[in-house]
Amino acid sequence: MRAGQICVSIMCMFIDTTQSRCLMQQNPKMMRTVRQRAQSALPGHSGLLREPLESPVPPTTPKHTLRHDAKQRLSELSPTEQAEHARSLAPHLLADPAITSASAVLAYASFPPELSLDPFITPTLEQHKIIAIPSIDWARKSMRPMRITNLHTDLQPGRYGIRVPADGCAPIDPAQLDVILLPGLAFDHAGRRLGRGAGFYDRYISALHEAGHKPTLIGVCHHAQIVESVPTEPHDHRVDRVVTELGPLDPV
Repeated sequence: MRAGQICVSIMCMFIDTTQSRCLMQQNPKMMRTVRQRAQSALPGHSGLLREPLESPVPPTTPKHTLRHDAKQRLSELSPTEQAEHARSLAPHLLADPAITSASAVLAYASFPPELSLDPFITPTLEQHKIIAIPSIDWARKSMRPMRITNLHTDLQPGRYGIRVPADGCAPIDPAQLDVILLPGLAFDHAGRRLGRGAGFYDRYISALHEAGHKPTLIGVCHHAQIVESVPTEPHDHRVDRVVTELGPLDPV
């Protein structure tokens, strides 16, 4: 007997009267049971009805597409270009009004091909300003500002090769922070930022705001990372301005 005939025969065992059909239409659970029994009788079937498998490929979203494009643009920057951009960026940051008046700045230790802050950090330390670098707690998905006094001795390789504060560095009170310099994969002229998706900065900034502290937020990136528009969600924080190797962006 063919598989189709078996299936029809079994279905007929359960649906043999108009009254039964009406009953099952009113009872979806009964109908699912009938279908399961019918399918389990097909040749080669294990008797267990499996749920449809989810696609192993995550759905493509505007953020996913933009991250892919931004990483591609970054990969096209040569080490020489990256170093030149870092040197060009430093004077623009040093002249920023929020930074010139700041006592404490949360910077970041760049990971190539991110735009490096190293040429900015050294002269800022020489001005006796407080420079902090995030210490990342990957398990708790949180970050903590740790003070550094020397760019070369106070940083060590961490997860993924990202430079992090050395063990001897001390934490600073987040309320001391006047400015936060944020890296990102893409920014637009309206201050919208696309990070790498882990959410460390957005959670940290939300916590500061909840505590009543609102430091100036400055996005930092290569000019090649500027896009027309960055898609955002409610939890995403905009920066007050964006600075590239060409200088501050004109706001929208």
